[in-house]
Formats: sequence, structure tokens, C-alpha cells
Amino acid sequence: MYRQAQALNLAATTNPMVPRLSSQSGSRLLALVAGTMTVALVLLLAMLQWRQFQSEASIRVAVQASNDRLAMIDGYLTILRDIENGQRGYMVTESEEFLEPFNLAIGRLKHSHEELQRFTGADATDAALTTQLLKTGAARAQRSSEIIRLLNAGNSAGAISLVREGYGKAMMDRARSLADQLTNREQVKLRQLVSGAASQRYAQQRAILLVELALLLAVFLMVVGLLRNVRQVEANSADMRDSAVRQAAIYEGATDAMMMLDQKGIIETANSAAERLFDRTRKSLVGQSNLVLFKEPPSQEVSAAYLDSLAKGAPSSLGKRDFIGLRGDGTDIEVEVVTTPIQLEDGLHYLAVARDATERRRTERLKSEFVATVSHELRTPLTSIAGSLGLLSGGAAGEMPPKALRLVKIAHDNSERLIRLINDILDIEKIESGKLHFDLRPVKLCKILSDVVQANHAYAERHEVGLVEEPCPTDWEIHADHDRLMQVFTNLVSNAVKFSPKGADVVISARKIDDSAIISVVDKGDGIPEEFKSRIFSKFSQADSTDARQKGGTGLGLSIVRELVFRMGGEVRFDSRKGEGTVFNVEFPLVSSFDAVAQSTLKLERLSEADLPSVLHVDDDPDMLRLIASAFEGKATMHSTPSVREAEAALQRFEFDGVILDIGMNDGNGLDLIPLIRKTNDEAPIILFTARDEEAMTDVPVDACLTKSKSDLDTLVRVTLERVQQKEV
Repeated sequence: MYRQAQALNLAATTNPMVPRLSSQSGSRLLALVAGTMTVALVLLLAMLQWRQFQSEASIRVAVQASNDRLAMIDGYLTILRDIENGQRGYMVTESEEFLEPFNLAIGRLKHSHEELQRFTGADATDAALTTQLLKTGAARAQRSSEIIRLLNAGNSAGAISLVREGYGKAMMDRARSLADQLTNREQVKLRQLVSGAASQRYAQQRAILLVELALLLAVFLMVVGLLRNVRQVEANSADMRDSAVRQAAIYEGATDAMMMLDQKGIIETANSAAERLFDRTRKSLVGQSNLVLFKEPPSQEVSAAYLDSLAKGAPSSLGKRDFIGLRGDGTDIEVEVVTTPIQLEDGLHYLAVARDATERRRTERLKSEFVATVSHELRTPLTSIAGSLGLLSGGAAGEMPPKALRLVKIAHDNSERLIRLINDILDIEKIESGKLHFDLRPVKLCKILSDVVQANHAYAERHEVGLVEEPCPTDWEIHADHDRLMQVFTNLVSNAVKFSPKGADVVISARKIDDSAIISVVDKGDGIPEEFKSRIFSKFSQADSTDARQKGGTGLGLSIVRELVFRMGGEVRFDSRKGEGTVFNVEFPLVSSFDAVAQSTLKLERLSEADLPSVLHVDDDPDMLRLIASAFEGKATMHSTPSVREAEAALQRFEFDGVILDIGMNDGNGLDLIPLIRKTNDEAPIILFTARDEEAMTDVPVDACLTKSKSDLDTLVRVTLERVQQKEV
């Protein structure tokens, strides 16, 4: 039962798990943030340690280089000392043994000279001191070499004279002084380097310590978040199990039949109410197409198209249908079903909720019959009562006392009010049932307006309101039912009179815009409240409950006006401002002549935008009208009509690029519309979409014939649009 429980849970308007789910989301967010911080801190720690390693390596290199320079300076002085000692020993002993270290020192001096030059740093002072040291050392070595040369030549006196000059000693002393200066400077640099390295190492270690502490905190938060999330997941799982049990109990215990369908309309699950409603076992339902529950099932293609239209976001009203069901014992049952698309984890499904509509339909029929019967039965006595009271108030039985006359007039007015109410109720009932007949023919507009003014003159006088008819051309004609048109304008004028202040005028006028006549009824009342404008054409709708008592009326008049105007191919609109009055505009197409049907020049109005063709669809099945309108959505502008009479009005009113006809209609035959279509919309292709076989329609003058049980909606759309495009070419 998990799937149906899941579906019911998705369809619920409230969910007790929302707080826990929000808390679980918070725990997940905490764990995610902490985990992200952990990764970032690990990377930062690795970077800091790498930088510390690099810094220590560079410091080691710098210290080694400094020590190398100190050793080179000391080695250079040692070489100079070896030269000086070798020279002295040879002078004193004249032994060749002292020349050996001298010669070796002279040989090493050049190499040491080159090393000192190569390892001299970028410091200018160090470079200058090094240069001086090398020059001094070279001078000292050269003097010693000259002394040795003189001694080898046997010129001991010359050698002694050079020694006595003291130049060699001075060069040696200067070399020591320069070497000491370089050594001291290098040692200072080395101490600074070591001190700086220690400070840097301390700062890096402190940074590493802080990062490690932050890393520990992040790990702690991540663990806390994960633990909280685990606990909340466990709690949510328990809630989901409880919810699934509750929803499964609701599903199973519901009084309405519930069935879960897959994308193809196959029944996946059914509850006990479905077993009882259709008198079938659950085992016999599961795995079957939902079409087995129909007495007269539509084709598989039509059913699939219907489900697909629901999935694509068709109006919610399209998901509610009435049909004649077939029970397991073969009996019929009237069923009302609401189908809702539901997206579950494993794909799209449909939840069908059905109930027995037999009692409701019977009640509706009884209500309609009761209303019609009562209204008809009341008409006769009320007419007699109103007539008798009218005769009495008119003096037919002699003069009456004023008090009695006033009471008779009150009774007469209220009896007429009852008659109007009954007439309105009967009209609404006829309109809704499609039984109201329209005798559409050319009507002189000015004559209608004059008749309306004359018929309502006495009513306006009683309310102390004037009726003003503005002149209009006498040759203007509209295509309408004379009596229904009188009813429309009488309702509008009487409304305007009722809500006009005493002494004001109600103006009735007509003007021409393009090929249409706009008839306006203007009053100077208080206007229509803003909050009432959206429901002004609804049945039994009044701006204020006190209106019925103060002004009289049932709230049916404007609803009847809208329905009558629409069914005669017109439009009704209004404009109202608080405190400035109200204007009702009724628009009908003008016709120039109706002397002969063949010479009718009715100007038609396009319904659609320039980029979409307009298509008239005539079918007495409301579900089929809605389904095909949904199939053409975005491809054509559909004008759906449920009767032949309404289709006739639409063809006189609008221009269509194509027409889709059904044959068997409640009020006639769809084929009877073909002559009118050819007269008013000659270029429009006609497509029959009917339950009859195509072979039986070979002699019918239409552009295409499709059978409902054989052709799917995609084929209907494709064929219709292809024929429209061919006509345009």
C-alpha cells in the first residue's frame, strides 16, 4: 500500500513532517558546512607546513652559504700566512724545504681568490671589502715572490732591503684587518638570519596550531551534524512509516473508490470502495485498463490523449468527468470521477477518485423537473391573480377606497415580481439544458430600441426616471431573435432605471464600429462596487443584499443577458466608476441585407491571432469538447459549441479557418450546418469527427472524415491543420 499512501501524502495540503524535515535540512547543512571547512582547513594546514619546510630549507641554504664564506675568508688568510712563513724560513735557513709550502700556498692563492670572488654577496660593502682583500693579498704574495727570487739569485742584500721596507708586513696587517671586517659583517648577518628564522618559525607554528584547532572544531561540528542527521533520518523514517500506515488506512477506509493508474491507464491498486462501487474483486481490477469500467469505453487513443492532457497541465476542470460505468454483474452505474496526475519516484501516475453519482444525477433531474413543474404550475394562477388585481386597480369593478386600492396595487406589483422571477428561472433552466430556441433572422435595430423604450416607459415613470433614445440610422440590421433581444435590452434598461436617482435620465444609443453595432445603456447611478464586478454576470448575484428588498429583482437578469447575447453571436461588456454611473455595451455584427439568403453579406470577425488558425468544433459531448480544445492548445484557437443552434450563431458571427463537426447532436444533425458553412466561411475546410464509419460518409461534401474509434487526437489535429494550410495556399 506504499504507493497509494505516497500519493495521498503528496496530495495532502498539510504535512506534520515539515518541521522535522526542516530540522533535518539544518543538520545536513551543518554537516555540509563543517565538512567543507574541514577540507579547506586540511588544505590550508598542508600549505602552511609546506611553506615552513620551504622556509627552513632556504634558511639552511643561507646559513651554509654564510659559513662557507667565513671558511673561505679564514682559508685565504691561512694561505697568506703560509706564504709569509715560507718566505721567512727560506731567508733564514736558505733551505729548499721552506720553498715547498711557499710554492703550494702560491698555487692555492689563485684558486682561493676565484672562490672568494664567486661567493661574494650582493652587498656593496662586502663586495668592496672583498676586492680590497684580494688586492692586498695579491700584493703581499707578489712581494714575497720578489724576495724569494732575489734570494735564489744570490742577492741576499736586496732581499733583506725589501723586507726592511716593511711593505710586505703592512700588506699582511691590512689583509688581516679586511678579513676581520668581512668576518664580523658575515657573523652579524648570520645572527640576523638565525634570529629572523626563529621568529618566522614561531609565527608559522602558531598559525599551524590555530589551523589545527580550527580543524578539530570543524571535525567536531561535522560529527555533530552527522549524528544529528542520523537521528533525524531515523525519526523521519519512523514518521514516514507511521504516515504510510495512516494514509494506507485512509486509502482503504475511504468511502470513495480510489484507484492508482499508470501512464497507460492500467489499474495498479484499488481500495475496498472501488470493489464495492464496481462490484468487482480487487484481483480482477488490478492489471486491467480503466476502460473496462466504462459501459461505452472510448478508444485507447482517446483515453491516452486525455491522460496526457492532464499530465501537461490541462485545466483542473478537465480532470472531473461523469460517465456510465459497468459493474461486474453487467448493470449500469452513473459515476463521477476526478483524475489527478501525481509524479512519484518511479514516474508519472494518476489517482482516480470515483463515487456513485446516481443519487446526485437523480436529484438534479428531480430538481430540474420540480423547478420546471412548479414554475409552470405557478404561472397560470399567478397570471390570473396579476390580471385580476390589475383590473381591480384599474377600476374595472368600480372605484375602490384609497386604502384598499393601495393594498391591491401592492399585491399586483408583487404578483408581477413573482411572474418575472418564474420566467427568469425558466429561462435559466432552458438555457442551461440547451432547450431554449432561437429564431435568428434580420432585425431592425432602431425599431428594437424604440420598442424597448416604449415598453419600459411606464416602469421608468414609476421610478421618476427618464428614458432617452438617441437617433440611429433606420437601415441598421442585426441577426438575432427579436423576442430574446427585447428581453436583453428590457433587462438592461430596467436595471438602469432601478439604480438611477430620481430625475435622472437613462440613455439608450447605438453606434457603429467597423462592421459591428454597439448598443449602449447608460445610467447615472452610484456605479458598481469594485468587489462585485468579477461576479456581476453570476446567477442570483447582487451587489448588496438590501438591493433585493429596496430595488426588487432576483439577481438573474444580467446572467440571462450574457447567455442570450452570447448564444445570438454577440458580446456584452460594461464599464462602471463609483459615483459616476454604469455603461452596458452590447455588440452585434451588422448585416447590410437579408432580402435573400443567397445574397447575405454578413461581415465576419476573426477569433484568433494572426499566427494561429481559428477552428469551430461542434459536438454535444462536453468532455470531447474540452479534450479536443486541449489537444489543439498552442496550435489553433478553438471555438467549442455544444449545439447546432449555437454553431449557427457562431458561424454568423465569426470567421473560421476550419470546422470540425459531429453528426448526431441533441438538437439536430451536424451535417445541416454545411450549407451555412459554405455560405459564410466558403474557404474553411470541413472535417467530420464522428462515431460513424468513414465508408458511410463517402457522399458527404466534406474535406475529411475521421472515425472517433479509429483515429486518435493527434491524427485529428494533423489532418485539420493540413487541410487549413492547403486552403490558405
